[in-house]
This record gives sequence, C-alpha cells and structure tokens, in this order.
Amino acid sequence: MDNTESGYFRIQMRVKRISMRLAKIFFKTEVMGREHAELLSGPLIIISNHTSFIDHFLIGVALPFNLKLFPIRTMAKKEQMDRPLIGPCIKTLGGFVSKTKGKNLDELFLVPEEILKNGGVVLMYPEAFIFTDGKLHSTKSGAAELAIRTSATILPIGISGMGHFHMPDLAKQIFARRKIKITFGRPFSAEGYSDRKILKKRIEDEMHAVFEPDYK
Repeated sequence: MDNTESGYFRIQMRVKRISMRLAKIFFKTEVMGREHAELLSGPLIIISNHTSFIDHFLIGVALPFNLKLFPIRTMAKKEQMDRPLIGPCIKTLGGFVSKTKGKNLDELFLVPEEILKNGGVVLMYPEAFIFTDGKLHSTKSGAAELAIRTSATILPIGISGMGHFHMPDLAKQIFARRKIKITFGRPFSAEGYSDRKILKKRIEDEMHAVFEPDYK
C-alpha cells in the first residue's frame, strides 16, 4: 500500500467509526449477510444499488472491520465530483472520476484496472444514477466489463428502505429515524466469464436477490 492508499485508509477508518455512531442516532439499521465480507480481500468489486448521496457511508457502516477491504475506491461520475461539498468529500475519501462518454474502454477503466490489479477494492453503482423512487433499475455493463478485465471477485450489496430520500428534505428525513436494511450477497468470481452481457445479467440477478423494494 503506497502513501496515497495509506492516506485513504486512515481517513476511511476514521469516517467509518464516525458514520457508525451517526447511523445509530439517525437510522434504524438492519444488516444481513455481513459474514460474506469478513474474509474477503482484493481484487474486489463491490456493487450496490444507488439510492442516495450517503450510500457510500451506509456501505462503510455495514462492512465489517476487515482491514483488507480498505481503502475502498469509489467510481463516481464527473457530475457528482463537480457538486459543492459532495465532490470534495468523494475525492478526499479516495473516489475517482469515471469517463462516461465515448467508446474508449481502455481510457474508461484505466484507474479502476490499476487499483484492482494492485489488489485493491473498487465500489461501483451499476445503475449509474441515483434513483430515489425505491426501485431497482436496469444496470449498465461497466461493472461486468471491469470484472472480466481483472478477474475480480464481485460482492453484491442491497440497500433497502432508502426510497424518496431527498436532499431538500434532509433534516426531516434524518430525524425521522427511518428503518433501513443493508444486505450482503454471496461473493462470486468473474473468472470464467468472457461475455459481459452474461455477467451483466448475473450481476442484475444478484442485485435483485439482495434488494427489498417494499422494505419499511
């Protein structure tokens, strides 16, 4: 782990501890399947549905203190990185920009491939957008392509109960102490897959298995 990664590691450990305390105050959090992540190490791609701007923190709260999982490098869109407060926060925590236009896949995956080939962990949201309607949407093929390129293990996570969590109503949403559920699926390897469409379908199926749209 180089100096940059070590810096992200220290920051994420501090933020995880703080986030765990805040989650106990503002949410009623149920975590299922955490044991699936207890012995994992990189190269690893964590995939999750994307319900709100605090998903990164909720995932960090739910993950076990398996030091081999950290630092987690989040692949984010340029639009998110350019947002006030949120963008600098993502960068500080080790997030990086994903190229979203064009067909040069080598350019798109330059950073995450390097992270994974060095045994790191990348967090991706295959839906590619934040959806606040409490539903799971169709996924893009980026996670499948990256996993095939790196033969990484894939860990599916489902965040349920965060539908309609809107920024303008942030104070009201947080103090409502909503009940949420974070579910870890069984990790699976991308080795043996060569068709990203087939792996994309597997990823979608695994995401549906850990997501509960009617959870309250």
